[in-house]
Amino acid sequence: RHDLFFNCRNTDQIIQAAEAFSKARMGEAKLNSHGVEVETKHYENEEEKIIKISNILEDFRKEGVALSDIAILSFIDTEKSCVQNLEKKWLNKIIELDKHNVTEENEKILFSNIAEFKGLEKRNIILTDIDKINVSIEDLRSYLYTGMTRAQIKLCIIIKNQRKLELMSDK
Repeated sequence: RHDLFFNCRNTDQIIQAAEAFSKARMGEAKLNSHGVEVETKHYENEEEKIIKISNILEDFRKEGVALSDIAILSFIDTEKSCVQNLEKKWLNKIIELDKHNVTEENEKILFSNIAEFKGLEKRNIILTDIDKINVSIEDLRSYLYTGMTRAQIKLCIIIKNQRKLELMSDK
């Protein structure tokens, strides 16, 4: 693992959150703009998780964020993701990442699993399904690092409180 000295993609807030969750050193932010705080939303069950995601999407809409500036990143593929349980009004606005729409500017929210989104970025990222992956804590931190660092401006993490405590521990 290599430490970065300078980070040209992420805001200070995203860097701090990614370092806390992943335990990686990400370097000093080189962006000239001050970002917003990373939102960490806790939930206890799947229904509550869906409500949290819907509320975040609604907040983005109220703030005038273009749907094409939003990506929902999951640790699992679409058919197993909680995103499938969103209200129809949101499902109709989500498109799954593929080789044809990777750079296309359409008025849709992009959905992808984290591995397929590696090397890409969006202004606003929602990370979900963290509880649905069964890997070591080190691998989970690596996935989180990749997912979190895809955000340029705003990052929202949907996570069970117990999982967050596991990740934030020094183990």
